[in-house]
Amino acid sequence: MTGRQANFVRAHPPLLIRRCDGLAALGILGSGIAAALAWDARSDLLAVPAAVLYLPHLALGRFLMPGAASDAGRLLAGDS
Repeated sequence: MTGRQANFVRAHPPLLIRRCDGLAALGILGSGIAAALAWDARSDLLAVPAAVLYLPHLALGRFLMPGAASDAGRLLAGDS
């Protein structure tokens, strides 16, 4: 430390798409297929595009606003 402040930089930035995001996309697709089998086949018209577009939109949002999720978490926790 050469001054009054130390900068801590991560060697590897956080991933844009995490393992749990893939599970969320599969959950969206699975729930759409279940709804199509139980009620109406037209529900797949919404579930399939939502599952396909979920991951690219999520990655784009994390790329454009990398600190937004951590900022929102701090705000919800009440930290300033």
